[in-house]
Amino acid sequence: MKLEDLSPEEISALVAEKVMGLRPDADGYVSINSIPVRIESFDPYHSIADAWEVVEKMRNERRLSVVGWDGNKMWADFSSKKGEWERNLEHADAAPAAICLAALRAVGAGE
Repeated sequence: MKLEDLSPEEISALVAEKVMGLRPDADGYVSINSIPVRIESFDPYHSIADAWEVVEKMRNERRLSVVGWDGNKMWADFSSKKGEWERNLEHADAAPAAICLAALRAVGAGE
């Protein structure tokens, strides 16, 4: 699946499932830091707070992570393998979008 063909909402949903491992219960809630949240309100593509949860998850899995700005665009890079550096660099206009795209590539969800 090509990430550039997905809408921001589809990318957020894919990050929730493939990166964060979130599975909504029958009522549509997931637990983020022991707080019940409607799955639709988890929006790492637009929300820096939600995107930072993705960074923390990757860091906790010992996946090397870097987020920065190149003077033109925001970028993010996560390793594919725990404890090793295999680049998955992504650029976007905003940090949350770059974080989502790089995280999805790092876990093998998208080309």
